[in-house]
Amino acid sequence: DDLFLVGAWDQIVEFARDIQKEFKKFIKGQLSISFGIAIAKPSHPISHLAQYTEELLEDAKAIDSQKDAISIFGETVKWNSYIQVFETLKKEFEVVEEKDIKTAFLYRLLDLVEMGKKVKYENSIEDTIWKSKLNYSFYRNMDKKYDPLLKVLNEKIEKNPKETKMFICEYVYKRRES
Repeated sequence: DDLFLVGAWDQIVEFARDIQKEFKKFIKGQLSISFGIAIAKPSHPISHLAQYTEELLEDAKAIDSQKDAISIFGETVKWNSYIQVFETLKKEFEVVEEKDIKTAFLYRLLDLVEMGKKVKYENSIEDTIWKSKLNYSFYRNMDKKYDPLLKVLNEKIEKNPKETKMFICEYVYKRRES
């Protein structure tokens, strides 16, 4: 009942979302589906990649008794929250013109997401400064016309930092290739 696919990372990630969506329609909520997705260089031995992917799948299955999760980019989350955050951020980032978002700012966002994770999951008081750093960094790097994106980033980093990290990682990887 397991499936191991090898392919271009972006096609595999998109295919996983498609499979999850169609699977949910097909089974009407009776079963769950979990994914472990590893991203590696083409020279990486397939045997090691298969083993690592299996570990990621086990992480996804171990999330809770219902499973129904995805592990990618160093995070494991439930499919529902991942898809919701992905769709929301995708919509907001589609409005941003390519030239208006600097790669350095995206990497800064990843740092801020890590701080948000520490606040949410470890109750780290010193990392609560992530919100003010996000506002500062946003206005130093982005035009005010993108204020709705700032609002969404604030909300998603606070409530869903892992899912936000997954989206931003995918966004950064896609920018590298274009």
